[in-house]
Amino acid sequence: TRYGTVTGVQTCALPIYPTKHVMVGGLVVAAGGFQVLWADGVPDSGAAHLSFALDVAGGEIGLYTPEGVGSVVTYQKLAPDFSAARVPDCCEGDGCFSFDFRGSPGESNVDPVYETVELVPVGGTWSYWDQGTNPGTGWETATFDDSAWSSGPGPLGYGDSHQVTTVSYGGVDTAKYITTWFRTTFDAPPRALDTLTLSLLRDDGARIYLNGSEIVRDNLPEGDLTDDTLSTASVGGADETAYWSFTLDPTLVETGSNTLAVEIHQSAADSSDLGFDLALEAEIRVE
Repeated sequence: TRYGTVTGVQTCALPIYPTKHVMVGGLVVAAGGFQVLWADGVPDSGAAHLSFALDVAGGEIGLYTPEGVGSVVTYQKLAPDFSAARVPDCCEGDGCFSFDFRGSPGESNVDPVYETVELVPVGGTWSYWDQGTNPGTGWETATFDDSAWSSGPGPLGYGDSHQVTTVSYGGVDTAKYITTWFRTTFDAPPRALDTLTLSLLRDDGARIYLNGSEIVRDNLPEGDLTDDTLSTASVGGADETAYWSFTLDPTLVETGSNTLAVEIHQSAADSSDLGFDLALEAEIRVE
């Protein structure tokens, strides 16, 4: 049995076959990097493929320098498509391994680090159309001209103290506008988004478009909607200030400018209040 030190780390006991597979070159690991090796018994497939296979029921594998020092991993039975991480070095027995992540050939097995990107903030500024008539064809698209619309920060609506911008309902308490329309734009970074989360305050129902396509429908009936379509339920109490979360496909967001458009529907023409605000948040992997 041989012991030694590799880059300042105490090594473990070495098995009796230190030359079972000899690395012949062609593999370069940068500082702080990693290398995926395939223990598949098919060395002709490339320098990263080893001349032996590992037993899924458990075993050990060692890595050595030409001088014979190195480190040994003794592993337990593995579930399909799972990786095992040994922490710390030379640890054996229960508690030495974690199995918290799926296998990731070609990628690091270190848990990724994400940066949160605020695309649309809570209380952001929205253009709104509160005239009780449909704003026109294509109102939900990027090319629509909303220069005649009013604007203000969220939450927007009427009838509640938490609202920042008051919108009109037409002035008749028993015949309030059923639908009010909202628009905003945001810029997305030139990097792929890994997650996308939308947070919605709606009183009562909402249909949301991103770049002209419907992405969320909440508290509204299925099928075609008109300007007079009522929400499926009235919102009251704590739900009037709640932000409901929706997980979206991050590929829906385009690099550069994007357009969000929202229509809020009342539950009745004599509803006492209307409320709307929205936030959009993404995560981007940084390492």
